[in-house]
Amino acid sequence: MRSLLNRKTAAVAGVAAVAAVALASPSTGKALFDANNAHKVDGLHAVQLNKITYGGTSTVVDNFDTCGWTTVYSRTFAVPKKGMLALTGDVRAERDFDDANPSLLFSRVTIDGVAVSAPMTTTLGAGNAYEGSIANTGGKVVTSGNHTIALQLQECGTGKAFVMSRQITASWSPFGSAGTAPTFRVAPRQPK
Repeated sequence: MRSLLNRKTAAVAGVAAVAAVALASPSTGKALFDANNAHKVDGLHAVQLNKITYGGTSTVVDNFDTCGWTTVYSRTFAVPKKGMLALTGDVRAERDFDDANPSLLFSRVTIDGVAVSAPMTTTLGAGNAYEGSIANTGGKVVTSGNHTIALQLQECGTGKAFVMSRQITASWSPFGSAGTAPTFRVAPRQPK
C-alpha cells in the first residue's frame, strides 16, 4: 500500500510541477525581459541618454568688419535619434587697432543655419573696454542624423573687430524641449 501511495504522490507532484511551469512561462518570460532591460530608461541604454561635444579655434580673424551674419566656426554633430540639441557658444575679441573707432560685435549660435539663441553683443573700444567676450546659449529639437552647429558674428559699429577665439559646446538628449529663440533687428551701420 505504501508503494502505491508513493507512486500516486509522485505522479500528482509531477503533474503539479508541469502545471506550475506551464502557467508560469509568461511570467518567467516577462521576468527575463525585465531583467535584460532593467539598466535602460525608456528602452535606451545609459550611453544613449546623452551625447556631448566641444570644439573651438584660436585662429585669429583680423579686420572683421561685416554687418551681416558670418559663420566663424562650425562643425558637424551626429545625433542617434530625435531629441533636444543644446548649444553654448563663446567668442573673445578686441577692437582692431587698425581703426580707432569702436566696434559693435554681435554673436549667435545656429543649428542647420537656423538661429537658436538671441543675438548677444559687446562694444569693443568704447572708453576703456578694449576687449570682451560674448556667450550664447540656445537649442532646438532635432531629428536623428548629422546637424551643422555654428557660431556666427556680425560687426555693425564704426570700427573693426580683432576676433581671437571661438568655441561651441553641444549637448544632445532624447528628452527635453525648446522654444523659439528671441530675435531683434540690428540697426544698419552708420557711415564712416
